Amino acid sequence: MGAGASDIAEVGGELAGPVIPHYENLFLEAVARTLRVSGLMAAYKATGLTARQLADTLYATARGLKHSSPNREAFVAGMTVAIRAMCAPLGKDA
Repeated sequence: MGAGASDIAEVGGELAGPVIPHYENLFLEAVARTLRVSGLMAAYKATGLTARQLADTLYATARGLKHSSPNREAFVAGMTVAIRAMCAPLGKDA
């Protein structure tokens, strides 16, 4: 990071305040709702995992892939694997 870049990042965080975390939470709740109505949660019932925990896991995976993928195609490929793995209990055609 160049000189001053950390200052810009810090100020950006201060200016945005709670806006970004608020919209991240709305997004995660929307993903969790989708998981709840998908039938997937029945497959995870015995594990005790919640839809929100699965949504948080996908989001953490996306953040990690965002920073480690050299390009969009690699990111999409990685997320495809993550989602296929999470949805595997729904069956081959899910």
